[in-house]
Amino acid sequence: MNTCGSTSSSHARTRALTLRLTKAIMDRHREGHCDALSESWGADNAPRPARLPDIARLLAVSGQGVPIASQMTPKEIADVIKSGIDPYAAAIDGTAVRQALHPPLTDLLCAIHLAQWFSDCDPDIGPFAPGVTLIRVADDALRERLEDPMGFVLPFAWEALTRGSKKYPDHVALVCLEKASAFSKSDPRDKLRESLDEALAKGLGVVALAADPSDLSEGGRMLMVGDVTWPSLDGEALIDLLRATHSATGEVAEAELRTRLRGNTRIGALPWPVVNHAFHASTTLAVADRVAKARVPTPPVPRRTLDDVCGLPNVTEELRHLVEDVRQWQADELDWSDVSASILLHGPPGVGKTMIAEAIAGSTGATFISTSYAEAQKAGHLGDYLRTMSAHVNRAISSAPAVFFVDELDSYVSRQGSGKNFSTYMHSVVNGLLEQLTKLNDAPGVIVVAATNHLNVIDSALIRAGRFDRKISVGLPDKDGIAAILSGHLGNEALPLHDLSHRLVGLSGADVAAIARTAKGAARRARETVALCHVLSAIDQRVPRADPEHIRRKAIHEAGHAVVGHVLGLKPGHRIFVAAVGGGYDSPVPPIMTPDVADKELAMRFGGRAAEVAFLGTLSTGSGGSEHSDLGGATDLAIDLEQAYGFGPSLIYSPVAPADRHRMPDDLLERVERRLHLAEDRARSVINANRHLVERIVDALIEHRELDQDALLELLAPDACDCSVQEAS
Repeated sequence: MNTCGSTSSSHARTRALTLRLTKAIMDRHREGHCDALSESWGADNAPRPARLPDIARLLAVSGQGVPIASQMTPKEIADVIKSGIDPYAAAIDGTAVRQALHPPLTDLLCAIHLAQWFSDCDPDIGPFAPGVTLIRVADDALRERLEDPMGFVLPFAWEALTRGSKKYPDHVALVCLEKASAFSKSDPRDKLRESLDEALAKGLGVVALAADPSDLSEGGRMLMVGDVTWPSLDGEALIDLLRATHSATGEVAEAELRTRLRGNTRIGALPWPVVNHAFHASTTLAVADRVAKARVPTPPVPRRTLDDVCGLPNVTEELRHLVEDVRQWQADELDWSDVSASILLHGPPGVGKTMIAEAIAGSTGATFISTSYAEAQKAGHLGDYLRTMSAHVNRAISSAPAVFFVDELDSYVSRQGSGKNFSTYMHSVVNGLLEQLTKLNDAPGVIVVAATNHLNVIDSALIRAGRFDRKISVGLPDKDGIAAILSGHLGNEALPLHDLSHRLVGLSGADVAAIARTAKGAARRARETVALCHVLSAIDQRVPRADPEHIRRKAIHEAGHAVVGHVLGLKPGHRIFVAAVGGGYDSPVPPIMTPDVADKELAMRFGGRAAEVAFLGTLSTGSGGSEHSDLGGATDLAIDLEQAYGFGPSLIYSPVAPADRHRMPDDLLERVERRLHLAEDRARSVINANRHLVERIVDALIEHRELDQDALLELLAPDACDCSVQEAS
């Protein structure tokens, strides 16, 4: 098969069909306006053919003038172009261009794109086969503007491309997803689906203007025979328009027009009135100059980049791989389908999840578009919520490259285990977000980032594999990061901030930034430059002086987690720390749970509690007190093992929401309680058998307050005079 020849032939057919359709439409427009001219800035309200024979007559009219450029030398052509005349658009016989006062640009664009999509269709079937041909138009306003012109142009395309006696209205119907009304509570998709199913029931071919397949009825999706996307306006489309509106020959100075239009890289973002204004110029070259000079403000790109994210090296290292992939995609070196472009950031409040999302946008040069459940819900009832979320999504797709950020993802709680009315409402909300996430995942150039403080309460359908490619835990900044945050906010690198950072270990980045603002405020009121005394004063206001006994208890607690996890063979945490305001052992969640791994994970969560009892003889509130505590996490896991993972006697998937635990049956309570006690006993056994490891880590934590993974592993490694590392039987 001669691919080049086939491609050339297809291009020629498309070009010929485009000229035929656009000439017929321009002729019809001039006929309709010869007596009364439209007062509209556009021509979407141009008179429409009353009878189908009019279309056949208009399409039968042929003949184009011969360009004067055909009798010129290259130098003569260049000189004429310099004078502002297009020698390809002017005819030898002097035929004047019958320029329309209000050129029907939308009608013509419909004809141009229909020719591109369907010029190779089977003439015995026609361009719109029985079934549904979806034309995707994401923007509500554009879709509304296209409905009437598309209805006008479709009969022309049908007549030009269909052989035989098949008539358009007997075989084809047009349906359009209407723009949502602020005064209606109904979902506009319901009306579209009703019209679509009615047309399909009659055996018609249906052309559907909608945002994506999810807007169609179930039957419509099953009977889809075509799926095309309305493209953004670009230079090539403008050149096709100019052949119809400003040429007596059907030709234009293509090379010169491309050169002039190259000066505007955002033609597709121009408001439609600006495009119409440009086409009122007298020549093709003047139109191109107007378009090239029109400027759309570039959407703001966050100034913050990943270089500004301090104290989270594991997070930034992983995200830099994404940034590099996006840059390769922008350079056409990587297909978007090979980019893992969806990220779920989870961690406690104030650790900088929103800042990280902005930094991704800043590092990739992407537009940052942020929304949340609360923001969308403010729009009104469920229909308003869904429309608001859809508008944000469409804006992100049209602004690509873009970062679409969903904050407070934990607001989309599980649809199971809630009251009936709330569950019904949340079911619709979650389903709506699932539809939008699918649309975003299919959109080239859109990075989806979501943030949550409570990973365990989110509806599982939202965070399964395929929705979010990466789940990244965002913890508290380390000592180096704390010093960098202070320095960045204070703007004084001369201060010995690293010496102070050990007191702030355990604080979030937002807390550290607040301390810096307090110090700057104190210096400002004293009319002084920020000095160490201001920073110390701010720290004293925020962070109590460390009590040595409390620090030791916290060190014992966190060391207990590390030792139990290490002895049982779990992956080591990347950081362990203690501070006056708390402590932590940042251990990775096992990617796959087996019964054995789950039992080890449960025991590790009891390691802190077991170590406190073993070394101090008493318990403290450090293990409980909230859903995010050791006991809270262990309880969540134990219930999931029984009700969600199938590790208990029942194989029914029946997760239990936190609010419903008081209603758990007695036998389930007993099984969960038994798991927790066995885990605690196992943790105590490990601690008692490896006290020397706990003591070693405690001493290091009291001295340094923070240990990274390498330092921790060095302390846990046995040496020649070390006791054995073992799990007591």
